[in-house]
Amino acid sequence: MAEGKILLGYHGSPGAYADNAARHLFQNHATFRGKPFETVPYDTLNQMLSAVQNGDIHQAILPVENSLSGTIHANFDKLIKMSNPRVFVVGEYVFYEPCCLIGVKGSRVEDIQEIQSHTHIIEQCMEFIHSLPNGDSITISQGESTSSCAKHVSERNERQLAAIASKNTAQIYDLEILATGIEQSSSIFTRYFLLSKDPIVPERHMSPKSSYAVIMNNKPGALFKTLGSFAMRDINILKIESRPSTRTIRYATPWEYIIYIDIDGAMETNPLVEKAVDNLKEFATQVIKLGSYPRYINDMGDFSPICY
Repeated sequence: MAEGKILLGYHGSPGAYADNAARHLFQNHATFRGKPFETVPYDTLNQMLSAVQNGDIHQAILPVENSLSGTIHANFDKLIKMSNPRVFVVGEYVFYEPCCLIGVKGSRVEDIQEIQSHTHIIEQCMEFIHSLPNGDSITISQGESTSSCAKHVSERNERQLAAIASKNTAQIYDLEILATGIEQSSSIFTRYFLLSKDPIVPERHMSPKSSYAVIMNNKPGALFKTLGSFAMRDINILKIESRPSTRTIRYATPWEYIIYIDIDGAMETNPLVEKAVDNLKEFATQVIKLGSYPRYINDMGDFSPICY
């Protein structure tokens, strides 16, 4: 590791939304401001998470939820599978950055025949895409990340091809911004997890949250029991979501389910949380603690330029 410098991993190429979110957090939040840091790109999520596991980087930033398109299930699944050793959530950050339509120099919106971006970004911008002159016939291509799509547009150097990415990505790949703020609403935010190989114990004044993955058999009352474990102790559930666990799905047999839960508080600072989790373990197949962590909150009106 770089001595005295915090290394932050992210999935994608320089200028990706995760890269920008990490930079904004470390440049603007009082907890990190002034500390030397460097963002490190990874081509795949597996490579990034392995780097955290191996101690090659200090932390990584991972998008897990969007206020329009919802939970990014694939990223939660990756967290659960990274169990030897486990990677822990050590912070949460909510970030907004306008989406831009970008193309090669000299291109116009009338020229666009194909648009590339990450699937969640495309979903946020579908109304704008349909409003374009060729909106009904534009080919939409999904990429690994917004920055990789922008890089591909730059390399192909065709006026008919565009990407949806950030302003910084356009600058990095010398592309022209054809339109900005093209998402359906300016109140679309993305929630990120900060990840580390070592868990932390957030203090009470940090307004901690805790995240769990509860694996349960598909039986009557399973969800009610889960809710009840926290409700009877007056613990606020911030998020609860149930989805099938792929490890046990078989044709014509009961499926096993994973319930993702975010709650206010942490068992290290609130004994009632510990009792609720112990209650869960009495009827759940497995209870996986993803982490207890502080919420890093900035003024959402403060989006100062990100320096490279």
